[in-house]
Amino acid sequence: SYHLLGTCFSNAVGLEMLHQLRKAGDQVAIFFIIDSAPAFLNPPSPNGEKMPVKRFFKLALNGDFDVIKKKLRNRYIRFKVKASSTSQVEKDLDEMIESLNTLYARYTWRPIKENFVLIRSSEFAERKSKQFHINHWLQLSQNNLQIIETHGHHLTLFRQPEVLGLARVITSKLNELSS
Repeated sequence: SYHLLGTCFSNAVGLEMLHQLRKAGDQVAIFFIIDSAPAFLNPPSPNGEKMPVKRFFKLALNGDFDVIKKKLRNRYIRFKVKASSTSQVEKDLDEMIESLNTLYARYTWRPIKENFVLIRSSEFAERKSKQFHINHWLQLSQNNLQIIETHGHHLTLFRQPEVLGLARVITSKLNELSS
């Protein structure tokens, strides 16, 4: 029996591993997701893009102006970095990231039946704009989702001292399974 953990891009990797293990006759006892969502649960556009204009208008209609501001700032920073980037290593890294984003956008998210735990940082649990994490995982887990909150911030959840709380949550769930 296996235990898997995913966050960000590795959500798709972990989910595909789960499906492949099940297909091979193995079991996944528990699948942990940390502070993230299957961002491309809805089918991508025919060319595999994320449909940024449609998503922008949806965010605007929902009043998620902080998210819009963050996305615009990140796009500006990426554009500025690309414009000033001259090293081959930087260009190769940008190309690899773009390739991974395309694969992630095209991944087919299939439902799961296994024990499924979404661990949320207290920061994301408080943000209305992150409610879609729960909605998307509820859909994929066929409403078989346990949500656990741990103190911390999304960007520092895997660092000291916040990682200790994350480790306690995971250890507790694993101990529950073994008893």
